[in-house]
Amino acid sequence: MISNIGGELIQNIQYMPFGETFVDMRKKEENWSTLYRFNGKEQDPESGLYYYGARYYNPRLGRFMSVDPQADSKENISYSPFNYVVNNPIRFIDPTGMTREEYDDYIFNLVMNDGSIQEIGRIVAPGDDVEFNISENVAKEYGIDNLTESDIDFHMNIPADEKINNVQAVSFNLSIQAAYYLGGQTEFSLLGMIEGPDKGEWAFLAQQNILGGYEAGITGSASFYSPVEGRDMALEDLNGLEIGAQGGAFMMTGSYFRGIKNYKTIYTGFSFGMSNPGVPTGSVYGGLGGTAVNSKWLKMNSKP
Repeated sequence: MISNIGGELIQNIQYMPFGETFVDMRKKEENWSTLYRFNGKEQDPESGLYYYGARYYNPRLGRFMSVDPQADSKENISYSPFNYVVNNPIRFIDPTGMTREEYDDYIFNLVMNDGSIQEIGRIVAPGDDVEFNISENVAKEYGIDNLTESDIDFHMNIPADEKINNVQAVSFNLSIQAAYYLGGQTEFSLLGMIEGPDKGEWAFLAQQNILGGYEAGITGSASFYSPVEGRDMALEDLNGLEIGAQGGAFMMTGSYFRGIKNYKTIYTGFSFGMSNPGVPTGSVYGGLGGTAVNSKWLKMNSKP
């Protein structure tokens, strides 16, 4: 969100995980638009490419347009030299176009009219801090008042033996949740397998979660699933226990989760989305999901 010197909102830009513009809203009387967009990088208005210093990046493809100058290094040799942050833009950034770096805390600040800053939410992860500053006037324009500080941290550290592989499943979700210290969440999803033994199959999922924290609202989101190192992911893996942490502020939400079977993590994943109402929230959760109806079941039960 971009505001003028008086704190009035003049442009609101939201992005897909790899940087493609999802929302770009401006006031009718405003012809100006910032060139510095995704990750604060300058975007060429004609080609749509972002300039990262060492090379140009295409957000629609999620790929750099030239070879990584450090492609022969030990940490990059297993990946395509055109990849962007090893296909994991939720966990990593690449400020120079040459090497990925991990995020740390996502800090949501409210900038008061007297110039003071009040922290209203925080999601904790490894790397450098990323801060979001929202003016008090902008918050009021969205109808958000009486913001209070959130004291819940979400730790997203991933053990070394649970490195994320390529994404093998994607789902689109709708959930409703309510919690004050303790509560519940019901989520319905349409999931498609894009890799692995069930590639091309899809399923309807229903999941019931127990929440611990502060949550309220209805959320629409997209989730991305990856098996842990050394295995592929199947539809039946989703019929079991899932644990995670989720939170958000000002309509933006995010989560990190793990699927567990036989006391072992079999997949990891992340999601992003938008929630109504858009107030600072956060919780940890555990719940059960299942592939209630999938395309294999429909094929076997369809009439000729």
